[in-house]
Amino acid sequence: TWRDGLLSSGQLNEMAGYYRRALAAIADDCHARPDNGMLLGPSVTERVLAGSNATSISFGQACMHRLFETAADSFPDRPAVYTQTGFVSYAELNCQANSLARRLLSQGARPDEFVGICLRRSASMVAAMLAVLKAGCAYLPLDPALPAGRIAFMAKDRDLRFAITDTDLADRL
Repeated sequence: TWRDGLLSSGQLNEMAGYYRRALAAIADDCHARPDNGMLLGPSVTERVLAGSNATSISFGQACMHRLFETAADSFPDRPAVYTQTGFVSYAELNCQANSLARRLLSQGARPDEFVGICLRRSASMVAAMLAVLKAGCAYLPLDPALPAGRIAFMAKDRDLRFAITDTDLADRL
């Protein structure tokens, strides 16, 4: 109750407004089903909508792989990816990604170039995505379940010079 400090006078007035609007809507048309906008009123509706749509978060100029590196530095032993047999820690995943990124760069991958990733969903796929970003490239996901013709079209369309895959999936490329 208001006297116990659970509701303020403003909240009580707001609740009374809900009842007034509901009763007015019923008086206008006894078969009408008042919607929430009608019951809440324009100011409350606007406040609720504005609050629920305020979802932007500023990460500044940080890239995803840089944010991952920060997380790996902050809690290296925590699980980054869960697998069927356990997990891969942030430090392990970061190490795998760094190694693969160095290999891409040593093979001649250039910044702003697409690199295909044809892997099953796994920790290796996450490491490959991070590696491509660390190398300054963009990755093109190539689902190994797609028909070979579709994969070939996608690779040709992006003029892929590099692709990361497993040996048992290499024939898909």
